[in-house]
Amino acid sequence: TMLDTARFRFHLSETLGINPRSVHAYILGEHGESAFPVYANITVGGQKLLELPGMTEMAVTEAYSKTREAASKIITAKGATYYAIGVVVVKIMQAIFSDAKMVYPLSVTLHNYLGISEVALSVPCVLGSKGIEKVLEVDLSDTEKRSLEASAAILLPYCQ
Repeated sequence: TMLDTARFRFHLSETLGINPRSVHAYILGEHGESAFPVYANITVGGQKLLELPGMTEMAVTEAYSKTREAASKIITAKGATYYAIGVVVVKIMQAIFSDAKMVYPLSVTLHNYLGISEVALSVPCVLGSKGIEKVLEVDLSDTEKRSLEASAAILLPYCQ
């Protein structure tokens, strides 16, 4: 969900009038209909997004809606989203080759991640020269945890 995360950060940054690199937000789960934003932990400059003046959950939801619509708009206009995927692959390779220890939402087989195992979902991971060096456990709200479980339930039959 690295590409969706980048798009989500971009749309949030437009609302805030700041650089997307200053927005720390993630889209997690499976790359598809059950992917979801982690609202509770979005930060900007160390401040929780929803505590910033003028920022509402509705604005975050609107940014996520734009994120979900982006791929279909690009496919309609260009026929595919392969250029953006290429950018993501380059970022992943740069992080590995430079041992950058960057945190990206990457698909990894989970082992008791918030009670979920034996299914690969996108969660924040530290990426360095050894590949995924650490999986970071996110403090999810009850709703977000149910969303992660729903993503796992969609993919689990394919993991058997």
